[in-house]
Amino acid sequence: MRLRSQANQNPAPVTFAELAHSMESAGRWVDAAGAAREGLQLFPFSRELQDILRINWERHSCVRAAELDARVRSEQTPDVWLELIEFSLQHSKLDAALQAAERMGQAHPDEARSWVAGGQAHLHLFLRDHLARDGELALARLLYAVSLDPECFEARMGLAEAYFHIGATSKAAIQIMVALELNPDHEEAHALSRSILALPPEKADPRELLIDAEETDEVWTASREHRLDEGHAPVLREEAVALSQIPGVLQVVLCHRLIEISATSGVAACEEDGDRDPLIGLARRFRRSASLVLKRMGFGAFEDAQLNFEDEPVLIFAAGTSVLLVKASSHEDIPRIAMEARGALGAWTGAATARAVQPA
Repeated sequence: MRLRSQANQNPAPVTFAELAHSMESAGRWVDAAGAAREGLQLFPFSRELQDILRINWERHSCVRAAELDARVRSEQTPDVWLELIEFSLQHSKLDAALQAAERMGQAHPDEARSWVAGGQAHLHLFLRDHLARDGELALARLLYAVSLDPECFEARMGLAEAYFHIGATSKAAIQIMVALELNPDHEEAHALSRSILALPPEKADPRELLIDAEETDEVWTASREHRLDEGHAPVLREEAVALSQIPGVLQVVLCHRLIEISATSGVAACEEDGDRDPLIGLARRFRRSASLVLKRMGFGAFEDAQLNFEDEPVLIFAAGTSVLLVKASSHEDIPRIAMEARGALGAWTGAATARAVQPA
């Protein structure tokens, strides 16, 4: 209880790791993996939490997965398929879960739960990678499941969760009300209903919300719950302004989670100018690339790079999914500016404690 309280009150990679290790010591391997996954949702670059999941899988879970896969080949019943898919999702084996869901759909195309499983697999991929296509496929499969069986509780619950995570709160509210009519005593459905009803209605359709999640690399619900402290942005803005005053620096752009900052000659640009700034657009593309490579392959896309942009040299630095761009006045200034910029990004993002990455 003490370690769980610490993880809730002071979330950090070390507190979730200690919680997972205590569960391992008690033989609670499934709970330990759950604690590690919970921590990785907040701290996706923690090597310690990633190692806990990997070791847990190698020592315990892969044997169970092989057993379930053998049962599927011999029995081919929907319940066995669902057990394998749920097990894969619980252990973050998303590609395996998606493959199993597709095979289940081929074996049982008229079973609504086949399409619910596919929708859940795509929803997990969307929550990890924030690709609009995964969100669209999740909704499409869940909606098809409802068309096959309008009284399928799992389909209604899955749709409510999907709409909730992308920010389509009014659609989520409709689905959760139907789900509760089908299963009035379901505790998780009541908890989800309370979360949905506490939120304001959406201001865009699901497609626009999915595109926004992909462009910002932030799931709507996560951005509300885990947004950086409001006091953090002014500090970063001051540091960016200071870096832009270094001789030879023409412009500085920092993309760090939901914060985008541009500074020129000691003056920070207005947020409204962000969509018109070509250097911010370039930084967004680099940040998105770094984020996808890091989440899907486990290493950074690059550590630093240099290119010519509008006939002027631009230095690009990455730490995790944060990207810093510095436009220089001449190539002669680059070595000196690069040293200052690397130190600044490391201080801003805590990159000194992150896993080292190699240039692509």
